[in-house]
Formats: sequence, C-alpha cells, structure tokens
Amino acid sequence: MFNGRPNFYWHEYYLWMLRLIQADSGEKANYQLLLAVLDAIPFRWSVPNDDNRAIDGIDLRRKFAYENYIDLTDEDMSVECSVLEMMVALSLRCDSDITGEPEIPHPETLFWEMISNLDLDKFTNDSTWKGEEVKELIDIWLDRKFRYDGSGSPFPIDSPSCDQRKLEIWGQLNEYLIENYDN
Repeated sequence: MFNGRPNFYWHEYYLWMLRLIQADSGEKANYQLLLAVLDAIPFRWSVPNDDNRAIDGIDLRRKFAYENYIDLTDEDMSVECSVLEMMVALSLRCDSDITGEPEIPHPETLFWEMISNLDLDKFTNDSTWKGEEVKELIDIWLDRKFRYDGSGSPFPIDSPSCDQRKLEIWGQLNEYLIENYDN
C-alpha cells in the first residue's frame, strides 16, 4: 500500500503522475512533500458537475494501467479521487479538450499555475513547510470559501461573469483561460 491506498502499483502510479507534471526533477522536485499531501487529501465537491473532475481523476488510473499493462481491481477503482489526481487530470483534460489554441498552457504549466494560484507554491520541503496551512488552503478551495472572483481557488480572475464559488470547476477554468490566454 502507498499512502493508505490499495495495491495496484500505487507508488509507480504516483511517480507517473509526477512525471506528467514534471515534478520529478529540477526545482519542482522541491515540492515532493506538498504533492504527497495533495495525494492524501480526498477531492470533494458540492457544485453540480464537479463530480466529473473526480471521475477524470479516477480515469487517470485507467490510463496509467493501460500504458503499463496492469489489471485494475475493483478495490483500486473504489478509492476516492485525491486532490492531486483531480488537478493532474484537469490539466490533461484542458490540454486534450481545448485543442487548436496555441496560447493554452501545457498541462504541467497549468498544474503549476493552479498550485501558485492556491498559494501553495511557497511550501517546499525546507523550512517553509506548514502542513496545517496547506490543508487549510485546500479546505478553503474545496469548501468554496474563496472569494467571489476566485481568489483562493486555482482560477482567480479579475472580471468574473458570476460568483466563481457557484460555478463548476470546468467553467472556472474556462473563464480563467479566456481572461489570461485569449488574445
């Protein structure tokens, strides 16, 4: 078991996710503790359609298993989606679903923007680490206690069309991309 997870090569899966977001080398390797904590926090939602983000995270397991010729068990698939899985999967879905737009950031770029927008980029493995503050910032986001404009979420914007706390994550992402990447 890895991180209290079932057996399906979870550690290899975790390392595979880190490679997808280029967190396994260079400066990003300083975030291993943060990423492990994000992998231990279950993703939860309260807004309709955000369950799709959890499904995407769980489907990431299928992609890993397919690429590595692994048979998943029902137990492997029944584990809740983690915050890390959801964020990696969202970055990949953005890349695959919003195609043909050269301005759209690569998945690893979008992932690290989300980390920065959540104010988690200050938590490296050195003396800046504060586990309780990390959990608090994640809870603010998941419990929709962030600001109207999305500040405190992965997708803050200057000119929101509506209260970002009531908008599904996919909609928040799209407004963020339009404001920040649409020329």
